[in-house]
Amino acid sequence: MTFLKSSVGLFWLTTLFVSNLAHANRDQDALICVVDVASQGKSHRKSHAKFYAELATTPNKQRQGLMFLQSMADDQAMLFIYPKPHQVGFWMRNTLIPLDMLFFDDRGELLEIKQNLPPCKTQHCPIYVAKNSNIKYVLEVNAGQSQLLDIQVGAQLYGCGR
Repeated sequence: MTFLKSSVGLFWLTTLFVSNLAHANRDQDALICVVDVASQGKSHRKSHAKFYAELATTPNKQRQGLMFLQSMADDQAMLFIYPKPHQVGFWMRNTLIPLDMLFFDDRGELLEIKQNLPPCKTQHCPIYVAKNSNIKYVLEVNAGQSQLLDIQVGAQLYGCGR
Protein backbone atom coordinates (compact mmCIF):
# COMPACT_ATOMS: atom_id res chain seq x y z
CA MET A 1 0.00 0.00 0.00
CA THR A 2 2.84 2.40 0.85
CA PHE A 3 4.46 1.61 -2.51
CA LEU A 4 1.19 2.45 -4.29
CA LYS A 5 0.85 5.78 -2.44
CA SER A 6 4.48 6.62 -3.23
CA SER A 7 3.99 5.72 -6.88
CA VAL A 8 0.84 7.83 -7.18
CA GLY A 9 2.55 10.75 -5.43
CA LEU A 10 5.59 10.43 -7.68
CA PHE A 11 3.35 10.26 -10.76
CA TRP A 12 1.57 13.52 -9.84
CA LEU A 13 4.82 15.25 -8.91
CA THR A 14 6.36 14.17 -12.23
CA THR A 15 3.25 15.27 -14.14
CA LEU A 16 3.31 18.67 -12.45
CA PHE A 17 7.04 19.05 -13.12
CA VAL A 18 6.74 18.07 -16.79
CA SER A 19 3.71 20.32 -17.26
CA ASN A 20 5.50 23.29 -15.71
CA LEU A 21 8.71 22.50 -17.55
CA ALA A 22 6.90 22.36 -20.89
CA HIS A 23 5.31 25.74 -20.19
CA ALA A 24 8.56 27.24 -18.89
CA ASN A 25 10.54 26.02 -21.90
CA ARG A 26 8.19 27.96 -24.13
CA ASP A 27 9.63 31.23 -22.85
CA GLN A 28 12.48 31.15 -20.35
CA ASP A 29 11.88 34.81 -19.41
CA ALA A 30 8.12 34.50 -18.97
CA LEU A 31 6.67 36.50 -16.11
CA ILE A 32 4.11 34.46 -14.18
CA CYS A 33 1.71 35.73 -11.54
CA VAL A 34 -1.41 34.51 -9.78
CA VAL A 35 -4.70 35.97 -10.98
CA ASP A 36 -7.91 35.68 -8.98
CA VAL A 37 -11.29 36.31 -10.64
CA ALA A 38 -13.96 36.89 -8.00
CA SER A 39 -17.50 36.49 -9.24
CA GLN A 40 -21.03 36.22 -7.97
CA GLY A 41 -22.26 33.53 -10.31
CA LYS A 42 -25.72 32.34 -11.29
CA SER A 43 -25.92 30.41 -8.03
CA HIS A 44 -25.65 33.77 -6.18
CA ARG A 45 -22.62 32.44 -4.30
CA LYS A 46 -19.28 34.18 -4.51
CA SER A 47 -16.73 32.14 -6.38
CA HIS A 48 -13.03 32.57 -6.94
CA ALA A 49 -11.15 31.24 -9.92
CA LYS A 50 -7.37 31.19 -9.55
CA PHE A 51 -5.05 31.06 -12.56
CA TYR A 52 -1.28 31.07 -12.89
CA ALA A 53 -0.99 33.61 -15.67
CA GLU A 54 1.88 34.26 -18.01
CA LEU A 55 2.05 38.01 -18.56
CA ALA A 56 1.92 39.58 -22.01
CA THR A 57 2.94 43.18 -21.40
CA THR A 58 5.09 43.98 -24.44
CA PRO A 59 3.85 44.38 -28.02
CA ASN A 60 5.98 41.41 -29.13
CA LYS A 61 4.65 39.15 -26.36
CA GLN A 62 1.10 40.32 -27.09
CA ARG A 63 1.49 39.48 -30.80
CA GLN A 64 2.78 36.00 -29.95
CA GLY A 65 0.20 35.27 -27.25
CA LEU A 66 -0.45 31.56 -26.94
CA MET A 67 0.55 30.74 -30.52
CA PHE A 68 1.91 27.22 -31.03
CA LEU A 69 1.16 26.14 -27.44
CA GLN A 70 -0.08 22.55 -27.75
CA SER A 71 -1.79 22.31 -24.37
CA MET A 72 -2.34 24.27 -21.20
CA ALA A 73 -3.31 23.16 -17.70
CA ASP A 74 -6.78 24.24 -16.56
CA ASP A 75 -5.28 26.59 -13.96
CA GLN A 76 -2.92 28.28 -16.42
CA ALA A 77 -3.69 31.39 -18.46
CA MET A 78 -2.20 34.35 -20.26
CA LEU A 79 -2.93 37.87 -19.05
CA PHE A 80 -2.56 40.69 -21.56
CA ILE A 81 -1.93 44.03 -19.85
CA TYR A 82 -2.12 47.21 -21.94
CA PRO A 83 -0.61 50.57 -20.94
CA LYS A 84 -3.98 52.28 -21.32
CA PRO A 85 -7.54 51.13 -21.98
CA HIS A 86 -8.61 50.80 -25.62
CA GLN A 87 -10.64 48.58 -27.92
CA VAL A 88 -8.87 45.29 -28.52
CA GLY A 89 -9.17 42.57 -31.11
CA PHE A 90 -7.66 39.08 -31.12
CA TRP A 91 -7.32 36.37 -33.70
CA MET A 92 -6.56 32.71 -33.15
CA ARG A 93 -4.06 32.23 -35.99
CA ASN A 94 -1.51 29.55 -35.09
CA THR A 95 -3.24 29.06 -31.75
CA LEU A 96 -3.62 25.32 -31.37
CA ILE A 97 -6.00 25.17 -28.40
CA PRO A 98 -9.55 26.53 -28.02
CA LEU A 99 -9.83 29.44 -25.60
CA ASP A 100 -12.17 31.64 -23.59
CA MET A 101 -11.27 35.36 -23.60
CA LEU A 102 -12.23 37.54 -20.66
CA PHE A 103 -12.14 41.32 -21.21
CA PHE A 104 -11.62 43.62 -18.19
CA ASP A 105 -11.65 47.41 -17.90
CA ASP A 106 -9.04 49.54 -16.11
CA ARG A 107 -10.76 48.94 -12.74
CA GLY A 108 -10.52 45.17 -13.23
CA GLU A 109 -14.23 44.67 -13.87
CA LEU A 110 -15.13 41.90 -16.32
CA LEU A 111 -17.09 43.48 -19.17
CA GLU A 112 -17.31 40.66 -21.70
CA ILE A 113 -16.57 36.97 -22.20
CA LYS A 114 -16.01 35.27 -25.55
CA GLN A 115 -16.32 31.53 -25.04
CA ASN A 116 -15.06 28.45 -26.84
CA LEU A 117 -13.09 30.25 -29.54
CA PRO A 118 -11.75 27.60 -31.93
CA PRO A 119 -8.12 27.33 -33.05
CA CYS A 120 -7.31 28.66 -36.51
CA LYS A 121 -4.77 26.96 -38.72
CA THR A 122 -5.49 28.81 -41.96
CA GLN A 123 -4.48 32.22 -43.33
CA HIS A 124 -7.99 33.66 -42.92
CA CYS A 125 -8.91 33.70 -39.25
CA PRO A 126 -11.77 35.63 -37.67
CA ILE A 127 -10.90 38.59 -35.45
CA TYR A 128 -12.63 38.67 -32.07
CA VAL A 129 -13.15 42.32 -31.11
CA ALA A 130 -14.29 43.42 -27.67
CA LYS A 131 -17.54 45.41 -27.80
CA ASN A 132 -16.23 47.88 -25.22
CA SER A 133 -13.44 50.35 -26.03
CA ASN A 134 -12.27 50.54 -22.40
CA ILE A 135 -10.29 47.26 -22.19
CA LYS A 136 -7.04 47.20 -20.22
CA TYR A 137 -6.74 43.48 -19.34
CA VAL A 138 -7.55 40.33 -21.32
CA LEU A 139 -7.30 36.91 -19.70
CA GLU A 140 -7.09 33.88 -22.00
CA VAL A 141 -8.01 30.56 -20.39
CA ASN A 142 -8.81 27.11 -21.72
CA ALA A 143 -12.16 26.94 -23.50
CA GLY A 144 -14.99 26.08 -21.15
CA GLN A 145 -13.22 27.25 -17.97
CA SER A 146 -15.27 30.45 -17.61
CA GLN A 147 -18.51 28.45 -17.71
CA LEU A 148 -17.17 25.62 -15.55
CA LEU A 149 -16.01 28.09 -12.88
CA ASP A 150 -19.21 30.18 -13.18
CA ILE A 151 -17.31 33.36 -14.08
CA GLN A 152 -19.82 36.07 -14.97
CA VAL A 153 -19.72 39.59 -16.39
CA GLY A 154 -19.18 41.92 -13.44
CA ALA A 155 -16.51 39.69 -11.86
CA GLN A 156 -13.45 41.42 -10.45
CA LEU A 157 -9.81 40.75 -11.45
CA TYR A 158 -7.22 40.66 -8.66
CA GLY A 159 -3.48 40.02 -8.66
CA CYS A 160 -0.59 40.78 -10.99
CA GLY A 161 -0.30 44.33 -9.70
CA ARG A 162 -4.05 44.96 -10.05
